[in-house]
Formats: sequence, C-alpha cells, structure tokens
Amino acid sequence: MLNELMIHNIEAILKRIFCQKITRSTIREVQNGFMACTKNDQELSRDLLETVLSGTLQGGFSSHPLADNIKKIISEFTIPLRVAKEVFERGEFISMVTSDILKNEGEIAFVNRIKRVDGEEFSFISDPASTLHLLHHFTARLKEFEQNKDLLQAMKGDLIAIKEKLEALTR
Repeated sequence: MLNELMIHNIEAILKRIFCQKITRSTIREVQNGFMACTKNDQELSRDLLETVLSGTLQGGFSSHPLADNIKKIISEFTIPLRVAKEVFERGEFISMVTSDILKNEGEIAFVNRIKRVDGEEFSFISDPASTLHLLHHFTARLKEFEQNKDLLQAMKGDLIAIKEKLEALTR
C-alpha cells in the first residue's frame, strides 16, 4: 500500500540520482530505488515507475489520496527519467553530428563532432579524401540491407535526398 513515507523516499532517491550525470546504469538505480522505497512490492514499484515515465497519473493513482504528491514527482522527474531510459536503451547511438570547415593555406579540412545519446562527445578532423572514405564505408554498410525491403522503404526518402545532393556535386 502506497503511503506518504514511500512517496517522500522516492522523491529523495530521485533527487539524489538525478543530481549526478545520467549514465547507462541510471535507470537501474531508479528501479532499485523504487523497489527499496516500496518495500520490494514489484507491482507497486512497476506501476509507479510507469506512471512517472508516462507523465500522467495512471490506474488507481488518479484517485489515490496522495495523487498531488505523485503529480509533483511526475512534474519534476518525468523528463530526466525518460532521458535515463533512452540512455539505457540507446546510449551509444548518435544523437547529433556537426562539422566546421577549417581552411589553412589552401588546405581544407572538416572538424567533425559527434555526440551520443549518453552525452559522450567525440571529435575528429577529416579532409575531403577521408570524408569520401567515410561515405564509401557507410554506403557499403547500407547496401548490406538490400534484402530488408521494409527498412529500405523506410529509408527511401533519406536515400533519395542523399542521392540528389551527390548528383548536384557532380554537375
């Protein structure tokens, strides 16, 4: 049975967890915290976690006497909790790529920056030849999906846009 002390402890645990950098293990910390605060009641812990993740009161929580307290937790922690879940599921995936042109005495290079979902950033410098090398590499990797017609269909618009940009470069 959910009580005021449990809600208070969940809020305290979430504050402690989210004052630190979000990592791939953050969602596990949250799950463990919810379990500890609910005295290992798996169903209650899962329902509370899903409620905070959803951003809305769900099930019996909408009419629960502590609904306002739960809303406060939802308001403060839904976004950080969603980010923690995304970092857990897709942390090493790319979230952003950017580059700047660097010119030095007639030489051209690109300063490339890649940011992952988990916040890690990497940078590297490439010249036009190494940029083409990357393009060849990733084009060959995409070609491996030829048998997966559904995936190719989903990517078709992006592939056509890339093709048009490459054609414009060769005119």
